[in-house]
Amino acid sequence: MSGASTYHFARAALRRGMYKRRAIFKFAWQARRFRASGLGDAKTIAARDQMLEAVAGRHRREMDVLLPEAMAPILSNVYPQMYEVILAHEDAGVPTYLCSASPIEIVGAVARVMNMSGGALATRAAVDSEGRYTGELDGPWCYGTGKAEAVAAEAKRAGIDLARSAAYSDSVSDIPMLELVGKPVAVNPDAELKALALERGWDILRLEPHRGARAAAGAGIAAGATAAALASAMWVTRRAH
Repeated sequence: MSGASTYHFARAALRRGMYKRRAIFKFAWQARRFRASGLGDAKTIAARDQMLEAVAGRHRREMDVLLPEAMAPILSNVYPQMYEVILAHEDAGVPTYLCSASPIEIVGAVARVMNMSGGALATRAAVDSEGRYTGELDGPWCYGTGKAEAVAAEAKRAGIDLARSAAYSDSVSDIPMLELVGKPVAVNPDAELKALALERGWDILRLEPHRGARAAAGAGIAAGATAAALASAMWVTRRAH
């Protein structure tokens, strides 16, 4: 979801005249590269910093008004099979979470629409006393080890037994999160994650490829009253071609 959500968010901002086309193109291109390949550590940090810089000085309310336009293309490409997995966990009394490096503003909204009772674990940009973004982070960047830290912190807060929980992801960058839970699941995994999943005997879930944007399902915590289902925001919607 990292690339999909930020790309659609940027397009919505362009349509409302909030940024110049050249700035939006650079931002969206970087976001898509990030989602497509993960980039290297230095480049992912650069992409993160560029995204924070893009909203610095803007009021959070300006970003909130973009949600309907940004969410529509994301939700229209959600994998029905993935949503069924989410509902199955929820019907069993297992809270589900949507985890992503994308902004909490959009990840939280998507989690609510998807009826994920646990909510969202995502990147938070700091705001000042007037509600304007400062260009800095408020907490960890929810990517790689940062996502695992966010999951561990929420598990401790909510009394979740991660050994009885499940996590779903399609990216090798989520290995730290997948290693935290008792049931890691690789969903349409990239080559590196697939190799690791086969080596370690992890479940592999294959969803039929469709046309459309690739979505979000990064970490899902699941299991009884003391477990959860974590979906990494990157596979809930259809893979882009």
